Amino acid sequence: MIAEPGSFRDPHSFVAYTKAGILVRYLHDEYLPHFNHLISSDLYNILFKQKKIVGHQLADKRDYDAVKEYGTVLRPETIPFISYGYEWSFSQLKAAALLTLSINKLALEHGMILKDANVYNIQFIGYRPVLIDTASFEIYEDQKPWSAYQQFCQHFLAPLALCSYVNVHLRKIALTNIDGIPLELCVSLLPFRAKFNIGLYFHLFMHSRMQVKHQSKQIPVNSQRIALPKKKLLSLLSHLENTVKKLKWNMPVSQWSNYYINTNYTEIGKDQKRKIVSEYVDSLHCKTAIDIGANNGEYSSILSDKGIYTVALDMDEVSVENNYVMSSKNSNENLLPLQSNIINPTPGIGWNNKERKSFLQ
Repeated sequence: MIAEPGSFRDPHSFVAYTKAGILVRYLHDEYLPHFNHLISSDLYNILFKQKKIVGHQLADKRDYDAVKEYGTVLRPETIPFISYGYEWSFSQLKAAALLTLSINKLALEHGMILKDANVYNIQFIGYRPVLIDTASFEIYEDQKPWSAYQQFCQHFLAPLALCSYVNVHLRKIALTNIDGIPLELCVSLLPFRAKFNIGLYFHLFMHSRMQVKHQSKQIPVNSQRIALPKKKLLSLLSHLENTVKKLKWNMPVSQWSNYYINTNYTEIGKDQKRKIVSEYVDSLHCKTAIDIGANNGEYSSILSDKGIYTVALDMDEVSVENNYVMSSKNSNENLLPLQSNIINPTPGIGWNNKERKSFLQ
C-alpha cells in the first residue's frame, strides 16, 4: 500500500494505492458514526444523483492491506486528471466555490456539515466540479459555527475577489500558500472600492480584522464558541453564495484570445485542418490526450467529441476562460481546460513538495 501524500492531514481518513494501483480510501473507526449518517440520511445518494460527489463502492477490507483502526475501505471513482485551483480559470474557481456552498447547505438539511472547505477537495470531470472527499462531512451540532468558514474564505473568496478587483494572475499566490491566501494579505491588495461590496467587506475585511485582533491577543480564532443557530448559519452560507455569484472578471483582450478570429487561416483551411486532426486522432485509438497550446479549445473539442478525455492546456488566461465557458454551455465532460505554461509548469507544493503534485506528475 502506498499512501497518497496529499491526504495525511485528515485524522479520520486517508487515500492510498494498492500494489496493483487501485485507489482506495480508508476510514478511521471513529469516523463511522458520521459516515453511517451520510449514508442513512440519504445525503450521499442525493449528492451522487446530482453529480456533486464522486461515487464509491464499499469494499471488503479483507481484499486490501489491513490498517489498524481503519476498518472501513471505500473504492472511490477515479478522476481522469487531477488539477488545482491555481490552474483553473476564474469561472472554474467560481463554479467550485458555489458547489462547496451548495453541498454544505444541502448537508445541513440532512443533519450534517462540511468540516473542510478547501479548494483541493474539489476536482473537475470535464466542465463539472465534484467533491472528492467523502470524509469531509460530519454530524451537525446545533448552535455550532461553521469551522471551515475561514478556510472557505481563504481558498475561494479571497482569490476570486483578487481576480475580480485587481488582476486574475493574483490567484497564483495560492502556489506559495497551500492553506489558502491569507486574508490580511488579500485585503492589503484589494482597492478601497472593494469595501463597498458588502459581502467582501464582511467576509474579507471584517474577517481579517478579527483574525488580527485574535492573533494580537494570542487567542486562537476558533477558541471562542459563538452560538450560531442553524437558521443564521444557512443565512451566512446564502450570503457567501450571493457574494460569490456577483463577482465578475472583466476579461481584457489578450495576445491570443482572438487568435482564431485574426488568424490567416481561410475557412477552407480551417476545415482541412479539422479533417487532418480528426483522421490522425482516429488512427491513434487513444482514450486520453493533452492539447498543449489549446487556446480556446477549437481543436481540443474534436478529440472530446470522440469520447477522448482531453486536457486543453494554455498559458493565456482569457483563452482558458473562454474555453471553459464554452465547454460548460455544451456540458462537455470530456474536456478539461487548464491554465499553465508548459515551459514553466506548476510545481509540486506542500510537505516535501509532494502534497500537491506538479503538472508533469
